[in-house]
Amino acid sequence: MPQPLARIVQDELLTGPRGPDGRHEIVVPRSWLAEGAWVEIPLPRLLSCALCDGGGCDRCHRSGAVTTRVQQMSTEVIEVQLPVGGPAILRLPRLGGLPSPGEALGRGLLLLTIRVGAEPSAGLRKLPDRASLRSVHPSPIPPHPRLKGTLLTPHRILALAALCLIVGILWWLRQ
Repeated sequence: MPQPLARIVQDELLTGPRGPDGRHEIVVPRSWLAEGAWVEIPLPRLLSCALCDGGGCDRCHRSGAVTTRVQQMSTEVIEVQLPVGGPAILRLPRLGGLPSPGEALGRGLLLLTIRVGAEPSAGLRKLPDRASLRSVHPSPIPPHPRLKGTLLTPHRILALAALCLIVGILWWLRQ
C-alpha cells in the first residue's frame, strides 16, 4: 500500500507572510528510509538561511543564518516521519527562523534535507514505530452511560437552537 509523502497544508503556511526560512540537513541509514521510520531531531539554534544558502541576504540581515530560538532556551527537538524511499527535502511550516524583532510574523519554513549514510547524524534518534504503538495500546472512547440511547443528535441540537432563536426574535418583535 503506498504511503503518503506529505500532508497537504494550508497554502498560507507555505506562501504567506512569515519569518525567514532555514535549512537543516540530516543523514539517516537506508534501512530507516525503507521503513519510513519516525526520528527525533534536535534543531540547532542557528540554521543556514534558505534564501541565500548562507551567503548573506536582506532576509537574514547579511548573516547567512536564521535564529530558531533565543540563546537561553533549551534545544528544540522535533519528531518527523521519514519518507519511504530515497533522499528528500521536506518543507516543515513554523519550524524555521524567527522573524526580526518588532515584526508580527510567525516562524518561517524549515527545509529539512534527508540524505542517506552509513551512520545517522549526531543527536538523531529513531523512535518506536507509531503504527505498532497504536495497535498495542488502542484507546477507544466508550459512550458516556448517561448519553447512551439519547435522542439528542447534532442535527436535533441545531434545530432546537434555531427554534429558540426564532422564538426569541418573535418575542422581541412583539414588544
